[in-house]
Amino acid sequence: MRKMVLGSAVVLAAFILVGFLAVRPVLAQGQTCTRIGGDLVVAAGESCAGDAVAIGGDLVVQGTVGGNAVAVGGSVQVRGQVGGDVISVGGEVELQDGAQVEGDVAALGGASHRAPGAIVRGDILESGLALPLDAAESGRPRLSFGVRVLVAILASGLAFGLCLLLALVLRSLWPQRSAVMVTTLRRELPTCVAMGVVTGLLLLVALPLLTVLLALTVVGLLAIPFLYIAVALLYLVALTLAGLALGEALVSRTALERPTHWLTAALGLGLLVPLAVLPGVLIPCLGPLWALFVPGGGVGAIVLSRLGTLRRPAVGG
Repeated sequence: MRKMVLGSAVVLAAFILVGFLAVRPVLAQGQTCTRIGGDLVVAAGESCAGDAVAIGGDLVVQGTVGGNAVAVGGSVQVRGQVGGDVISVGGEVELQDGAQVEGDVAALGGASHRAPGAIVRGDILESGLALPLDAAESGRPRLSFGVRVLVAILASGLAFGLCLLLALVLRSLWPQRSAVMVTTLRRELPTCVAMGVVTGLLLLVALPLLTVLLALTVVGLLAIPFLYIAVALLYLVALTLAGLALGEALVSRTALERPTHWLTAALGLGLLVPLAVLPGVLIPCLGPLWALFVPGGGVGAIVLSRLGTLRRPAVGG
């Protein structure tokens, strides 16, 4: 266990170093302005000759950006001039009066707002979902508590249905692999959770780097949604495996001799899915991390069993 965690930490550090070295030439090209873990502001009278990239924060353009204006995990607000595209991944795009964008405007995971005086030479693309909003005390819109509760209940029901469908698909199409992954999770729970945490950290580092690289080309920009869909599907499958493992553990303590797969899946997922989804929607900051932590054991089981193709020694022969 100690060797595995140490080895995973070394892999994580190496991945961060390699990822930084890989993306550094791209960010350095054309005097790119970059901010990681905070907001990036190109103030009025200032200029950025290349791209302006904010990772984990908002991007505010009051001056001039010669290239693209990109925010990953934040919003983009433009009052000045942008010579390329304006892209927000996981946030919104706000074009205020006086804004001039020579390229396209894309809000992936959010909405775009355009003032009457804003000029956009290209197309406007958004993939967000508009929801009822309240005006917060700070002046920024936020979801009302009642809407958040409704969204949490609907999200729990939707996630339960998807996970239950995935459980039946896994049992029908890949019964042996799913059995190996579930058994790995049940018998090596601490190791699976540790591996799931390490994998989550790797994804946390890899996704912003890959998003920045993909956002610099038109073809890559179109591939960004599929990248995040693949990660979401990974955690949905992991949550399904965790629910199956919990269901088997609970059924083993009952008097049922041969419970159906449907009953086992419904019992485990019925308890685990709300536990993962409800805090993820209702708690503003810690919720999403909690929603990723709960299926972490399933992610670790997927990795350790190599998608169910490797039967671990502790799992048995």
